[in-house]
Formats: sequence, C-alpha cells, structure tokens
Amino acid sequence: MNNKKGKSDSAASEQLSIEQLQTKYEELNRRKIQSETRHRDASDQLAKIREQALSTWGTDDLEALKLKLVKMQEENEKRRSQYQADLLGIESKLIEIDQKYQSLREPSRDSES
Repeated sequence: MNNKKGKSDSAASEQLSIEQLQTKYEELNRRKIQSETRHRDASDQLAKIREQALSTWGTDDLEALKLKLVKMQEENEKRRSQYQADLLGIESKLIEIDQKYQSLREPSRDSES
C-alpha cells in the first residue's frame, strides 16, 4: 500500500526506539508551544482591537460596527452628492456672471468701432 493510510498503519506498527520517541515528542512539544504562542498573540491583538473599537466607536460588536460603517458610507455619499450639486450651482452662477460681463463689454466695443 502506497497511500497515506498504509504508511500510517506501517509506521504505527513499526516500533520506534526511545531516542526516536523522544525526538518525536520534542518536535510535537515545540509545535504545541508555537501554536500556544500564536494563539496568545492573536488573543492579545483581538483584545487591543476590541479596546480600540470601544474607545473610538463606542462598541466592539461586529454587527453594530458594520451598521455604523453602512451609515457612515451613506452619509458620506449624501455629503459628496450635495458638494457636487453646490459646485455645479457655483459653476452655473459663474458662467451666468461671465456672460453678463461679456455682454456689458461687447456694446462698448461696438461703439468704439
């Protein structure tokens, strides 16, 4: 058998020396310590993020934060749209003023000719 189960069956039936078992234990123990360290680091990071969310947004609840984000995006779009409308209004008034100014200047040119 060349599949993984066949290999694990033959390895399980194969007797290992005390030294091999100790080496295997040390490797597994090293991996366990690494996993525990990663878990502790991730937990610490999560705690910091939750604390930051609480102080900044008043909640660390993911659904509440998502809802706040949607509301902020909607408000931002509303403000952007209003800003665009205001700019178009200003541009329109400037064009109107420019046209009035041009019309005031044109008759004086005609009288000079």
